[in-house]
Amino acid sequence: ILQEKNKMFGPVSFMLNDESKDIAIVDWNAVKKAINADPLILYFNTGQTSIDLSESDRKKVTEITRYLDNVADSKLDVVGHTDNVGDRNINIKLGKERADFAKEYLVTNGVSVERIISSSKGPDQPIAPNNTADGKAKNRRTEVKIN
Repeated sequence: ILQEKNKMFGPVSFMLNDESKDIAIVDWNAVKKAINADPLILYFNTGQTSIDLSESDRKKVTEITRYLDNVADSKLDVVGHTDNVGDRNINIKLGKERADFAKEYLVTNGVSVERIISSSKGPDQPIAPNNTADGKAKNRRTEVKIN
């Protein structure tokens, strides 16, 4: 190699770095397990079918969306629930409206509507006793899990 005033002449050798080795391999089964262990749960006031999501809820939506973007054919189960106050049939309908609210939110944030199964259990699957105000509040929810 010849050098003349800040210039070099001669053969040049290049080395390309394979950065793919630096990319972490994601265990999507572990991601699914973590999401389902701490699922997105939206809580509603009495008779309410929409809410503002918290920052924590929005982070969970981001993780769910990331999972769906990377795991082909994965689907979400979105299930609405109510407390046991009032007519069961009305509660089933109310639970479905809550599930549909969550479904619409997910679709707005990039999830394909075909990948979401929404349903209602109404008052049939409480997670807390319905004999206290706190218990009823915990039962008025929509749960989002990866199927």
